[in-house]
Amino acid sequence: MAAAFGNLRNSFADPNELWGGESDDPDLPGPANISFRFSPTGDRAKGDWKAWMLVTAKDIPQLMRQGFHWTQDNIVHEEGSIMTNNIDPELDKEGYTVRRQYFLKDMSGHYSKWKAWLNVMAPRTEILSKFPVSQLKPTQIYYAKARNHRRETCYIFDSSEPKSCFNTIFEGQEMVGFWPKMPVELFMDPALLGPTVEKSPTSNRLPAADDTEAIPSQSAPGQSPPAADKLPTADDTKYVASPPTSCQPSPFLSAKG
Repeated sequence: MAAAFGNLRNSFADPNELWGGESDDPDLPGPANISFRFSPTGDRAKGDWKAWMLVTAKDIPQLMRQGFHWTQDNIVHEEGSIMTNNIDPELDKEGYTVRRQYFLKDMSGHYSKWKAWLNVMAPRTEILSKFPVSQLKPTQIYYAKARNHRRETCYIFDSSEPKSCFNTIFEGQEMVGFWPKMPVELFMDPALLGPTVEKSPTSNRLPAADDTEAIPSQSAPGQSPPAADKLPTADDTKYVASPPTSCQPSPFLSAKG
């Protein structure tokens, strides 16, 4: 596979425009740091063709923020060819024995922000000779992967395993262009933090009329407090405080001038 990817390295006039180094990652060989896999139905089911796009991007966060956009105008047609599938043994075993390769590059400025190597694999050459590359859609991506400048995985999309998808750069944000739509419901899941206990807020207000049922009774055991809407009776004297037995006049008030 490394030898096959070397064709990409030699296909451009200036090899120094290819960023990154060698890699032992089968999903991202050579200097590639983004990988997309396509199929007609957007899954791993066998169809008439399957495609594998390898991208070498100078700034992955920028490509995520601004979107990964490309059309047929980005294809460098003089670099294309059809040959034996010698880059993906697994697909070769499935009967995808022939591949057509396209080279694409960013043409939005003087310096390319990205370069890509698109391989479409099929059982027969006639499928590839008429392949409508311009009709590829993001919804046909069934697997994607990206690695940062330290060659650490920062992004994975897998249509067959939605819970394995993640994006550590733009978590929970939808990207545009040829980025597949991530399952947004998996991001920022509060349930992962466990159950939360809500504390009742303390109140500093005075008791209202509606709160009388919640106020504990102050009566003695076995006795009922008097009703609030009637005057005390003889039977209620036990609840009325006794007046003082005697009242001595103040010496200051009784003193004679």
